[in-house]
Amino acid sequence: MANQLTRYATVATVDTAGEGFLVLPTVTIPADLQAGSLGFSGANQTWAWQFVLPFRITFSKIVTEVTVGGAAGKFYGVGIYDKDKNLIIETGQIDAEAVAIVSTSVTATTLEPGVYYSAQTADDAATQFLVMTLSAMGIYDTLNKNANRGGLATAGSAGVLPAALGTITASTSRRALLIVLES
Repeated sequence: MANQLTRYATVATVDTAGEGFLVLPTVTIPADLQAGSLGFSGANQTWAWQFVLPFRITFSKIVTEVTVGGAAGKFYGVGIYDKDKNLIIETGQIDAEAVAIVSTSVTATTLEPGVYYSAQTADDAATQFLVMTLSAMGIYDTLNKNANRGGLATAGSAGVLPAALGTITASTSRRALLIVLES
């Protein structure tokens, strides 16, 4: 009995620098990826996707990829929200013009097992990213049946996410950006 209690009280942890990562929002949903796809249908939109994290992770880098650059002076940003849709951590503004895989350093953040949202915003609807394919995003049609778990949320501003997601309007007309959290 003591072994069972110990086993269930222990949480799998990813927190060693350079030895862990998490790909969002696909923790529990298998995904195919596609380069060169729009993540937004209008400037300053925020799209959010619920995911369930089954282990503890501590990360200090958030990685994204721009595959077709946007206009000069345009920005995007990504981040993580808690189950109550309040911002936990974000990248801040990232240059949307440069075609690159971008690793953004953030304050070391620990996420415990639970429900979260990954979110993305940009002030340029023309920038293209590495994203989940449309067929992979189709699972959100099913997930949105009884609760809005993926779609359009409170607007961002110039690549900066809002403090809270607010009400999520269920939609799969845009694709989730691939977001990698690294230890």
